[in-house]
Amino acid sequence: MTELSAAHKALGAAVSGGADSVCLLTGLCSVCSEYSIPIKVITVNHFIRADSETCGDAEYVEDLCASFKQKGFDVSCTVYNLKRGQVQELSDLKGCGIEAAARELRYNAFDSFIKENNLDYLCLAHNKNDQTETVLMRFLQGSSGTAKEGIPYVRGSYVRPLLWTSRDCIEEYLNSKKIGWRTDLTNTDTAYLRNRIRGKLIPLLNQDFPGWDNAVLLGLEKESLDSQCLQNQAQDFFNRFMGEGISTPVSQLAFPGPDFYSLDRAIKLRVLTLALNALGINERIPYVFLRDVCDYADNYNRRNNSNCGQSVKSFADVSLVFSQNELLIKKSADLQNEIVFSVIIKESGICELPSGQFFVPDIFDFPVMLRSCRLDDVVRTADGGTKKVNDVLSDWHVPVWQRNCIPVVQALNEPEQNIIGILGSCLGYSDWIVKLDNKNENK
Repeated sequence: MTELSAAHKALGAAVSGGADSVCLLTGLCSVCSEYSIPIKVITVNHFIRADSETCGDAEYVEDLCASFKQKGFDVSCTVYNLKRGQVQELSDLKGCGIEAAARELRYNAFDSFIKENNLDYLCLAHNKNDQTETVLMRFLQGSSGTAKEGIPYVRGSYVRPLLWTSRDCIEEYLNSKKIGWRTDLTNTDTAYLRNRIRGKLIPLLNQDFPGWDNAVLLGLEKESLDSQCLQNQAQDFFNRFMGEGISTPVSQLAFPGPDFYSLDRAIKLRVLTLALNALGINERIPYVFLRDVCDYADNYNRRNNSNCGQSVKSFADVSLVFSQNELLIKKSADLQNEIVFSVIIKESGICELPSGQFFVPDIFDFPVMLRSCRLDDVVRTADGGTKKVNDVLSDWHVPVWQRNCIPVVQALNEPEQNIIGILGSCLGYSDWIVKLDNKNENK
């Protein structure tokens, strides 16, 4: 605070109108007034709820800021309105949920707000409850490494002063000040994973395992220390060959084969992530693909001879070229359109796919063909009808660029050679299996 005051800079705050952000703003007003630091507030109107709700939230924040200003606090408010339908458009484009799309657009607005107002910090209102929900959610999603560490207290220009404050304490504080807040009705919609965790799982844990949240957060702190150690080793390896001042994004980069192949797997995974970030890969690369890349690297390290030849592993718009002396990682904007494959499977077992190795279960009448999907592909449904494969992938929120990597199963022992399966599990999605009785099983 002293540094901000001396530099005559303002402090930013993101306020939605909910209890957490209202508490944040109230507390900041008290602290910043002592140091004569202006507060610049941003509230984002997503237009994904009824106007009475979403516009009502924005108006409440404006009124709240005006009331603080009348009391002598140096507070200004900016309402950032997204275009109607903008969140849904991004959700459809990326094959992600509404929440993820809204978050991306919201942070884009925050980034612009920080630059426009020359802010060093923008305060966010995540609290202790948000932290435990995030840790549980990422655990259930199979996250690892830094993704499993939860919400950071500081990340770049973003600061979360309430991260270790519980929601109960926040509401008690506001009630003592006789300050109201807005309630987002979508917080009770169990279609969202976070809301199911908040409304169903956490009450059960609170009832049967008192103190579980403190134990989880303590374990998180311990794991973060280990993870940071591994991350530092990966960063040191990356900097040794790429340099600390690498200008990103780059079109390709390479590591000496023997050095990379001999790394511990935990370091390999982190180096690969650093490399993908340097290439400017914006899409999420599935862990199953990165795991397969590590398997290839282990094979080269074990064989350790000049007869290994060259292998290429590709996914989305990234290609990894393995040779005995080098691992080349490059980006190709056209690569995702080149993923066309087909292979005849005669029995259950391991199959090599563009996205990595995949186990074909013993549930089909072999032989079958595994191939990339086509625009006109249809699959049978439980009621005996058919549905476009692309519609199924859309229902699963599979991004367009990723769909060619998901294999369909084509029956070869029947005249029609129908599609009898969609193996989405190779990339972490569901499977659609047509049973012999013409009913489908959506796993």
